Amino acid sequence: MIRKQRILPLTLLALALLSGGVFVRGCAQANAQSLSNPESVELDPATRELYISNTNTNQILKRSTGGVLSVFKSLPAGNSPYGIEIVRGVLFVAHRTRVRGFRLSDSVEVMDFQIAGASFLNGISSDGANRLFVSDFSLRDIHQIEISNLAAPVLSTLTAETTNTPNGLWFDRVNNRLLVAGWGSNARIKFWDFANATLNELINTGSGNFDGIVLDCAGNLYVSSWGAAALLKFTPPFGLSSQSSVFAGSLSNVADIAYSRANGVIYAPSTNANTITEHVTECMISDGFE
Repeated sequence: MIRKQRILPLTLLALALLSGGVFVRGCAQANAQSLSNPESVELDPATRELYISNTNTNQILKRSTGGVLSVFKSLPAGNSPYGIEIVRGVLFVAHRTRVRGFRLSDSVEVMDFQIAGASFLNGISSDGANRLFVSDFSLRDIHQIEISNLAAPVLSTLTAETTNTPNGLWFDRVNNRLLVAGWGSNARIKFWDFANATLNELINTGSGNFDGIVLDCAGNLYVSSWGAAALLKFTPPFGLSSQSSVFAGSLSNVADIAYSRANGVIYAPSTNANTITEHVTECMISDGFE
């Protein structure tokens, strides 16, 4: 199949062209919002609106289905948003030492939780219900936050001082494990086994600096690699020596990717290029779970 790629450029011109299987799309901007080092993205399956952590402006942006960017939430100066995750109508964001939650319907803050001793909270994922998972890039910790009661979240640390720097996270509900994309040379993909409470290696790669990680509906695994400047794809079954293929190349500084089960698309922000590219997988399901 021909993979389609949609690109949201920095200038956001009202332009659309279709050529060679690549769809380049912009939009008119009444409020002149623009991408500035986008780090993480998340699609709301209910509205098809895309949320973007805009690190240079300390803002979370929202992109409408028509491509118009607006400010969903501005954070205090010096509080760049990093990983974002939508759970039960709330957008959670990891930034600095805190995890905050904002209601999608009106952007009102419903949770502000500080992790004592944290340094640089970066990646975030969830089980889609009552648990958030957050990586501390600097301290190499992986935390779990129980969010049944947003007024009183409960913290537990799954693992501390992992041998590789944890970055992107993805909850693999089929296998009841948390996938962990590792930063650094010869980047590892690991997983936290909830049944045995152990951190294990899944794939030992020769690529460098993994950021985001997702699974599609068929169980294919994708990571964004700064070292390869690409989205890499691993096909199951996985082993320590599993080899990847380039799913999408020429993606400079591609950061925390998102996969939407609602439309089978991987969204990939490139921080230095100030673009978000959309990559169509073979999955086209709509179960509403993000």
